[in-house]
Amino acid sequence: MIYGKHSKVSEKTIENIVYLVKKYNYVPNSAARMLSSNTSNIVTVFLPEADDENIFRNPHHITMLGAIENDIRKHGYFLMISSSITLKDLDKNLHAWPMAGIIMLAPTPEEVKYMLKYPNLPKVFIDSHSTEKKAAIVGIDDYRGGYLSGRYLVNCGHKNIGYASYHPDYNDILQNRFNGFSDALKDAGYPLKKENIFLGLTDYEGGLDVANQIADNDLPITAIFATADEMAIGIMEGAKLNGIDVPGQLSVMGFDNTPICRYTTPKLTTIEQDIAKKGRLAAKLLFDQIKSGKVSHRTINLPVRIVERQSVVHI
Repeated sequence: MIYGKHSKVSEKTIENIVYLVKKYNYVPNSAARMLSSNTSNIVTVFLPEADDENIFRNPHHITMLGAIENDIRKHGYFLMISSSITLKDLDKNLHAWPMAGIIMLAPTPEEVKYMLKYPNLPKVFIDSHSTEKKAAIVGIDDYRGGYLSGRYLVNCGHKNIGYASYHPDYNDILQNRFNGFSDALKDAGYPLKKENIFLGLTDYEGGLDVANQIADNDLPITAIFATADEMAIGIMEGAKLNGIDVPGQLSVMGFDNTPICRYTTPKLTTIEQDIAKKGRLAAKLLFDQIKSGKVSHRTINLPVRIVERQSVVHI
């Protein structure tokens, strides 16, 4: 009656209802409205499974979620967050909640293919290298990011260079960064040595472990690139704890340019991707689909660049 459906209601009844709404500060129940209208104002963001079971620890994810939530709220929608672990769990979430649309961060090819079974559900994939033509994707040129980092360290005079990341075959993001980095070193005449590849978790503790390996084995590495800032910061701290001067004896370079890079000592040189912009673009593509009723098939790749600070030295 209050939202325009009052053709069979008297003016006096309408006035009484409006009076009661104001008197008791009535707020409509969103769940009830969704049920009665068979619509939803919930947007779900699916995050990758966390290494330590805490999906809110990752600085990259937090920056992304902040940008997405801001846009979703401006459109009058609500954000729901879920960590996709298996396709079965994903399916349960999709059937348990009415969703206006979804955004998936770093989905696997299997997850993308599975989600495309829901053709009428607005959806956007972030950081997916899926070749599916029916998907809306926002990402970056991960290969170029890896290549830029390798070329930069070589141009700074480094020849014995290390690489730290999670297993490259885990997803296309890491594989492309690895390929770009190793190609840059190969093109410069300094192929990446097998013993200079350190695989582990891309968090702070993973970085500490890499630094311990370098120190314990007395490896003559003068520079190292990590595919996540948090891991790079762990390497810097671990190097210091082992008596290795950063950047005097070991230059360190990261990837993402999360805010914490500016607060370390030395400040971290890194590859910048505009994480917040990726989130905003994903939200825009999603609401374009929600408003038009048509699922878009579009891929947007944002540029990457080097941000020079203090953690890499020329030799």
